[in-house]
Amino acid sequence: MKLSSTLGLSVFTLFVGSLAACASPTDDTTAQESDLTAPRACGGFLGLQCGGDEFCDYDVRHMCGAADHLGSCKKRPEICAEIYAPVCGCDGETYENRCAAERAGAGVFAEAPCALPEPIICTAEWDPVCAAGKTYSNACGARAAGHTQFTPGECAPPPPAERACGGRLGDTCGEREYCAYEPGAYCGMADAVAVCRLRPEVCTAEYDPVCACDGKTYSNACGAAAAGAGVFRKGTCN
Repeated sequence: MKLSSTLGLSVFTLFVGSLAACASPTDDTTAQESDLTAPRACGGFLGLQCGGDEFCDYDVRHMCGAADHLGSCKKRPEICAEIYAPVCGCDGETYENRCAAERAGAGVFAEAPCALPEPIICTAEWDPVCAAGKTYSNACGARAAGHTQFTPGECAPPPPAERACGGRLGDTCGEREYCAYEPGAYCGMADAVAVCRLRPEVCTAEYDPVCACDGKTYSNACGAAAAGAGVFRKGTCN
C-alpha cells in the first residue's frame, strides 16, 4: 500500500512538471509578441522619432510634448472620411479632421483650427533694409514679411541682363561693348548668337593668337575683345 502511494505521487509530480514545461515556451512567446506590439515612445525633449509611415500620437492635453510629455508611434491612416472637424496639428497646420492630420504625419495639438498670428503694424518710416534680395522700407516691414535676417541699406541692384547679339539679330551691342562670339560659333554665320559684353580696358601681353570676327589676328582673345571683336577661331587668320 505504501509503495502504491509513493508511485502515484511520483507520477503526479511528473505530470505537473510536464505541464509547466509545456506552458513556459507559450508564456515566453506571448511576452515576446507583447514586446513587438507595444507602442514605441516618441517626442519629448529627446525628440524621439517614429518611422516614415508613422506619426507621433500625443494626448491633446500634452501640447505635442512641449513639457517633455511623450507620445506613442502609430501607423498613419491611409484613407480618411471627408468630415469637417478642424484640428491644429503639431506641425502648426490646420487640418479638416484628426485623421487628415495623422495621415500627414502630425499629432493633434488642439481640436480647433490653428490660431492666426497677430498682424504686425509698421510705420512708413524710410530706413531701408535688404532681406533675401528685396528692399524693405524698414526693419519692421522685413519682419512682417517673415524675415529674421536682413542688412541695413537698400539691396544692390541686380546685374544687367545679358543681351543677345549676332546671327539674325545683327549687331545689337552698345559702343563700349562687343558681341562675344566664341570659337565654334563662326561669328554667327550659321545664325548662332552670342551675348553683348563690355570691352576690356586692360589686357595681358600673353601670346595666344586668335583670328577675330573682323578678320584680323590678335595676340589673344582679350586683345580682340578690346577691339570690339569676338573670336572666330584659335590661331592666326589665313
